[in-house]
Amino acid sequence: MRWPLACLLLVAAASRAQELRVAEGMVFRDQAAVLESAVAGPWRWRHRVLTRAGWQELPAGSAPAAARVEVATGVAGIHVLAISEPVAGELRLLAIEPPLPLTAAALARTLPRRGGALLAGEPFTLLALGDSVTHTGWYDRILARLLERATGNRRITVVNRSYPGRSVDASVRNFTADTARRPDLACIMYGLNDQAAWAPLDGYRAQVGWLVDELRARCGADVVLLQPTPDLAPIQPGGGAPPAQALRALPFAAALRPLAAEWGVALADTFAALWQAHGDDLPAALASLRPCYPRSYDRQLTSLVEDNGRGDHLHPNAVGHHALAQAVLAALAGVAEAEALDLDATSAWSAQGLVTTLRLRNAGDRRRRGRLEVHAPTAAVVAATGDLAYDLAPGAASTVAVAWPQVRAADDLFRHPYDRYVAAEAPLLAVLDFRDGGCRARAVTGAITPAGGFARGRQLCAEPSVRVRLDTPQGPQAVTATWPATSAVGRQPLVAAVVDGGRRAPVAAELAWVRLAAARSGEAVIDGDLGEWQDDAWAPLGEPCQARWLTGPEDRRADPGEFRLEWAVRAGREAIHLALRIHGDPRQDRFTVFCDQRPADLLGTPGPYWWIAGRWAAGGAIALQRGETSPPGPLAAGRWQAVADGVAAEFAIPYAALAASSWPAGGDLGFSFWWTHQGAGGTTQLLWSDDGHPWSPRGYGVVRRDPVGPLPWLVRVR
Repeated sequence: MRWPLACLLLVAAASRAQELRVAEGMVFRDQAAVLESAVAGPWRWRHRVLTRAGWQELPAGSAPAAARVEVATGVAGIHVLAISEPVAGELRLLAIEPPLPLTAAALARTLPRRGGALLAGEPFTLLALGDSVTHTGWYDRILARLLERATGNRRITVVNRSYPGRSVDASVRNFTADTARRPDLACIMYGLNDQAAWAPLDGYRAQVGWLVDELRARCGADVVLLQPTPDLAPIQPGGGAPPAQALRALPFAAALRPLAAEWGVALADTFAALWQAHGDDLPAALASLRPCYPRSYDRQLTSLVEDNGRGDHLHPNAVGHHALAQAVLAALAGVAEAEALDLDATSAWSAQGLVTTLRLRNAGDRRRRGRLEVHAPTAAVVAATGDLAYDLAPGAASTVAVAWPQVRAADDLFRHPYDRYVAAEAPLLAVLDFRDGGCRARAVTGAITPAGGFARGRQLCAEPSVRVRLDTPQGPQAVTATWPATSAVGRQPLVAAVVDGGRRAPVAAELAWVRLAAARSGEAVIDGDLGEWQDDAWAPLGEPCQARWLTGPEDRRADPGEFRLEWAVRAGREAIHLALRIHGDPRQDRFTVFCDQRPADLLGTPGPYWWIAGRWAAGGAIALQRGETSPPGPLAAGRWQAVADGVAAEFAIPYAALAASSWPAGGDLGFSFWWTHQGAGGTTQLLWSDDGHPWSPRGYGVVRRDPVGPLPWLVRVR
């Protein structure tokens, strides 16, 4: 397969662009680049290539007036030909390494469903799912060329379905459309935006797992997981980001390894493939990665080394994407590089707080000397004690103690970011290994001993009481938690200790409850007059526990009385009707309603959902906008009117905008209400049921149509 030259070619002299061009903008390094000329010669060129190691000068050349001129490449990288008069321009192309061999035995393990079709030369569709790194780069096309040459199959088609600025839930939401052309191999690469939005790792794993399951079940496809890539923001001139931010995606990269093993899919070590760094410290190591990033995301054949480090520090260029494609091919070939230095860890509580013991062992056959750097996940703090330099004979081992100085008691487990990195997950360290002039980046998980904790999950409770499972070394125990029967929404801490012999570990979780909302069957007139809603049930949005965002509680209101609202729902024949009783001024606000139309037994699990966004408009109107997955069609404006202490409002969401024709047949609708309030003290995000950005229906509440008897509470342990 081939791609338009416009995607792979840069010509400085635009007015002469058609007089000299590269016949094919991507070649293997053992092939010559072909220049097609309509210019009377002779003309000459200076030849340089940008590799991971930087610039390399290649022999200059000259050409007579000829229609085709061949230029030897010989080196993988971005080749730059500076052409003399009469062209006086510049041509760029990418040379890539010939692929690793792919055997039938290897593909039977890594592509058990469609590997045979690839080897047999059948039509083969490669689907790339991901965020802006996938959207702006070429790894999928480079991978297709590598597979083409490795197998001889010239019937490979690339389909790119990527979503800049989105997390993995974007591919979950858009799954049906993205797989309209049934893939044979799907590559999934998310994590950078998930980390930026502080998505919980268990939610990230669950959504990636959902994609794997659906790709297999619905499409019969094979899957390979790609790890998210480094972020070079710390070396951006004037950026001010701490050096360790470059490693912010490592927890998400590490989270994919057990998932790949559980699902039996290939995992490409794409973080490590890009992180082939050199230098004696982290800033130097980051600087060595500049050849892998472009001056701008839409200029893949450029790099940061061309403009003193200025440019795009997040999206790899063609050199970087070449490394990603090679890592995918290595995963498919079953090739894995053995680590000469084994690293593992365990964590335990001491009188001073949490301490992780990092153990390193020389697994090689020669003496190893180097130095470690230990970094915490983003916004967390660790402090290594002792000598981080090592000198180990083959088979020898040593340990390093790493303290978590901000985690000294159970209460600290509720503070961001330790609620994410310690309370809900095994503590993880980013370890840099400086040796032999290079720098390796590793993620090392140190599970806490004695092991135990509250079982995360959700359940419906008819009474204001719940039994929570506490796992201990002696087996599971039941812990009962209660809350006031009058409480429609709330949160409280869960704290316990697990003990094994003389060892003790505090464990913590948060209990969150929200009473189901009720929807009465019937219609409403959308006019802003709430007289017809007096007998409906109202749910709160504005309680202090509902003011939270990505990193936890965050309330910039002077007090809850500054702004609060209640909302009610009716299940109409063709639309969902919503009414709002608002105390305060909402006219600078915006809101989004999320709906999960799946059967009740799937609510609270990963899966597709729909949303409608709203904002206040002039003349008493509420402007509504469909979400990206909603079918096209107009939305009638809602209406609002001023009342004594605020605003009364109504709007309707057609079922058609939710890709449905009626309220869910089982009676329960997954529902999330997200309100952004602009007040004198700043922005406050109000969430009816969620814990943070509602990018996953795992945290949605439930609206029940025509309930009989008291409504239950939806209770989550998080």
